[in-house]
Amino acid sequence: ERNERLFYKLLIDNVEELLPVVYTPTVSVACQKYGSIFRWPQSIYFSLKEKGMGIPVGKLALYTTLGGVRPSAGTTAVDLVGLVTALKLLGGTLADHKFLFLGVGQAGIGITDLIVLEMSKQGRAIFASGSPFDPVDYKGKVYTAGQANNAYIFPVFDFGLVISDAIRVHDEMPLATDVSIETTEALAGQVMEEHLAKGMIYPPFTNIRKISAHIATKVAAKAYEL
Repeated sequence: ERNERLFYKLLIDNVEELLPVVYTPTVSVACQKYGSIFRWPQSIYFSLKEKGMGIPVGKLALYTTLGGVRPSAGTTAVDLVGLVTALKLLGGTLADHKFLFLGVGQAGIGITDLIVLEMSKQGRAIFASGSPFDPVDYKGKVYTAGQANNAYIFPVFDFGLVISDAIRVHDEMPLATDVSIETTEALAGQVMEEHLAKGMIYPPFTNIRKISAHIATKVAAKAYEL
């Protein structure tokens, strides 16, 4: 807060190391203890009972760090990127595979634990997490976990709209189809064979600025079409 230029310069130059500090997983601790953190107000506060302010504040920092734009609102899903990229390893199309979505029921959790345990014994799991994980050595081969983190997309999605001069996003605009798919394909296209060989289905954050520019260009081009 005392020196925003220095703050964002430090983040940009060390994004892979510091992203877990300003966003997941540290942001969860910040939410729990947000009332004990003294800082200048950075967003609207509704009441003393509201929680979770640490998440939007962390997201705002990523708009400038990853997207190169002033903080503003917006977010998008990134899970489809993992599925599209996983097809490069599994082959086929999305229609060729079955995807199971489980709730929080005890039975579902128990079945999930068994599936995960069996997959862990076979070394066949394709793993990605929203937070960073250390590389894993399995039978002499080192696997690197990719991050299924929406920070890949939501800053540059808005940036693409800004540079395309899209002054208004109408409700009827097919953001959930054309633009989101364009963004998904742009990000998935940044996953190279060298990343897949390490078990990664998302590109590394070390190249986030280059990746952000590529995605923003795709989003802007699609915005012009719409």
